[in-house]
Amino acid sequence: MRWVLIAALLGVGAWVLWSRPEMPTAPVEDEPAADPPAAPALLTTERTRSDAPSASKPQPAPAAPPPPDKPRSWAPYAIHGVVKRAGTKEVFASAEVVAVRTYFGDQHFKTDRRPAEHAGPGRFVLQVGGLDETPTAWDLRNEGWSVTRWTCDDDPKKTYFSPREDGRERYDVTLFAYETFSVRGQIVDDDGRPVAGAALNYVTPRAMPGGSISMGTVRLHPESDGRFEAGPFAVHPEHVHPALKSTSMRTHLVITVRKEGFTTRVVDPYAILPDERDDYRVVLLEGATWSGTLVDRRGRALPDVVIEMRYGDQYRLRRATRTDAAGAWTLNRLSPGKATLLARAYDYDAKLKREVEVSDQDEEHEFVAESFDVPPPAEVVKAFGLELVEVDETIREAFDVPAHIHVLIWDAGDDWKRLRIGNLARGFGVMCLGNYVDVKSLPHAVQLLNQMAADTARNVPGPRIVYTFWNERSSGTNTQYLNLTEHDLEGIKALDARFRDRYPKPDPAKEAK
Repeated sequence: MRWVLIAALLGVGAWVLWSRPEMPTAPVEDEPAADPPAAPALLTTERTRSDAPSASKPQPAPAAPPPPDKPRSWAPYAIHGVVKRAGTKEVFASAEVVAVRTYFGDQHFKTDRRPAEHAGPGRFVLQVGGLDETPTAWDLRNEGWSVTRWTCDDDPKKTYFSPREDGRERYDVTLFAYETFSVRGQIVDDDGRPVAGAALNYVTPRAMPGGSISMGTVRLHPESDGRFEAGPFAVHPEHVHPALKSTSMRTHLVITVRKEGFTTRVVDPYAILPDERDDYRVVLLEGATWSGTLVDRRGRALPDVVIEMRYGDQYRLRRATRTDAAGAWTLNRLSPGKATLLARAYDYDAKLKREVEVSDQDEEHEFVAESFDVPPPAEVVKAFGLELVEVDETIREAFDVPAHIHVLIWDAGDDWKRLRIGNLARGFGVMCLGNYVDVKSLPHAVQLLNQMAADTARNVPGPRIVYTFWNERSSGTNTQYLNLTEHDLEGIKALDARFRDRYPKPDPAKEAK
């Protein structure tokens, strides 16, 4: 079984990488062996070079050695720490700690692991030499346990354990361990035959220093007979991070199985009984096919409209397509169950939303999109070809705009092709403009556009747009960087002059913070 791990921070952070821990074959004792083996180097890559001088051209003089007070690398030092059980905060006396270093080499990410020395019940010492050899994550070799997060008393928000500038060793590093389980089983079809070539993935969360949460996707390629092992999963997810108590966050902790020609299967590992976790069968179905036409109230075909079957918060089951010139559409490999059929025909001031029950039977339908009447907005801002409007209650209801969106694309125009900002459409919501700021109103959008222009003039990365979107492939949010011209920047400046007196006044208290 081949494991590939790509971890990413959900919504508020950066990507982090780690590897699956190696499991011991014998129980772990509280005390170490009398002579523990020497710790291997964290970095094991080899770089080939030639130090022999060339006879064909003169050689430059060797570089002068650095001054004594500016060493090339940090002197070897040690990290001292303790392992505690998440939730109870009790010392985990038999924990075996492994430091993990993930780096990029030979066009692929690589991982080196170094066992820490046992220093008493629950305590460890890790010998580290050189700044480039610091660990980026931690693991335990104890079967059924994993490390979710760590803290360092002298620098609680530090993500990586770089050497202290004062030369002292680090003490009071705490690793919090949580209890885990894995799911082992086989992927089969509805006749019980093994399915080869399926792709299986699941999300694993980790709490990071500073209080954030990292959620990464593990992708597996099961054996040729469909056998797989997924995990580890936290027995108590809230021990990993308090946010995992919420229902919305828990929906991410599922196993997804995909295979061409079958429906996508989503399995909740927490719904699997403990006595079934070592031999669980994932059954893939061919699914149902729905087809039909989409028309308006007058019976006219609605072409090039996204038709979407959505299964509540199980976005992995989503299927979507576009209508053709005659309004015809087909959705295949639909999963059985309750779903919502959506059609966003906003270019025709029409939409469709139906709660449906999908069975294993193929069905054919003709759906009539409902028209809506939205009066012209009181104010429209045109920026690099896009017409933007502020969302009022009428617009929010007509376009089903989420509560956190306050500025909408009223007309995408044609400039989005030149600007390289993706295939924008009417009804997409503008979330951010420039650098990580939520758009709160139409005047605020103009203010951010002006800041974007200033950043562009200073060569500061920032000419970007973040927006909600939907198409036949996926839906959600997207970020694109803009290809702005001098003409675009001049137009933004003119908007700024028009809206400047409507900008919200800065709050001195917030500015001080």
